[in-house]
Amino acid sequence: MLVDPLLVAAVGAGIAAGIVHALTGLDHLAAIAPLTIERRTDAWRVGLSWGLGHSGGVWLLSLLVFWLWGALPTALLSYWGERLVGGVLVAIGLWCCLRALSRQIHVHRHCHDGVSHAHLHLHLHRSGAHSSSLHEAAEDHRHPHAPLWIGLLHGVAGSHHLLAALPVLALPSRVAAGGYLGGFGLGAILGMALFSWILGRVALLPAAGGNRSFLAIRLATGSVAIGIGVFWLWTGGI
Repeated sequence: MLVDPLLVAAVGAGIAAGIVHALTGLDHLAAIAPLTIERRTDAWRVGLSWGLGHSGGVWLLSLLVFWLWGALPTALLSYWGERLVGGVLVAIGLWCCLRALSRQIHVHRHCHDGVSHAHLHLHLHRSGAHSSSLHEAAEDHRHPHAPLWIGLLHGVAGSHHLLAALPVLALPSRVAAGGYLGGFGLGAILGMALFSWILGRVALLPAAGGNRSFLAIRLATGSVAIGIGVFWLWTGGI
């Protein structure tokens, strides 16, 4: 069986475009970084889940573009979609920062000369690896699908995601168009899974150095997500 060279080229171009699209979107990286930092050991799963959701969103958006071209209120959808992305980024950043601090801040009650009062303490010493891993596993179990839904939102929101569908309009056959879209989704999945794996490995270094270093990187990623989210809310993205 002969392989259609146009189909091969379309799939290859789609994979390359998907990887570039996933790794050059600051909103993508800002959304996935806090979730990746929290998992670390199997961080690639976060990127894989986000990529699956994002690819599904792009495929859905592409179908809508083809079927309802000219009838979709793209400007209105883009406006609210981009601001929804900004709100989600702010929420993820706040969640990451508050979750990091909640593990370190404790209330201790003391009694001096018959007077009882409480102090807030910030603990930066190492915690037990066993209890920490159990706590993280429990929280990951409660939020296993968050990256998938966030990726889906990224896939369907924002006018710049329509760029994924534009090359398809120029392809001469539906088979090549389908190959390009399939490759684009695969590229986004591979690119973000690789990013999450690398970030997870990097996050293991400060985590091994103690809670102080790990607290800093968690607060940093959360703050970046908040900053980019506010930017998107204010300007509608880039």
